[in-house]
Amino acid sequence: MRSVHLSAHTRTVASWAVLVAITLVSWLLGHSGVHRQTVVGVATITVLVLTVVKARVVLRSFMEVGAGPRWLRWGTDLWLLVLLVVIVGLYTW
Repeated sequence: MRSVHLSAHTRTVASWAVLVAITLVSWLLGHSGVHRQTVVGVATITVLVLTVVKARVVLRSFMEVGAGPRWLRWGTDLWLLVLLVVIVGLYTW
């Protein structure tokens, strides 16, 4: 399999586009106008998951964690996962 090498500018623009898309999806979920408890709960958890994805993009792309050592990449991913599980657990409890 060939690896694709993108320029720093292209990676930055792609990261920015992903962040904008996730923001728009989160905004649409928040302003969907549906007020049933189950739908609101699913939308809230979806927004929380999207927030973790955004945080990972920011950490990897703009804070240079992606170019860091493996332990740092895994550590930040684990931290985000634990944070998500705790927040969703508190929300659903």
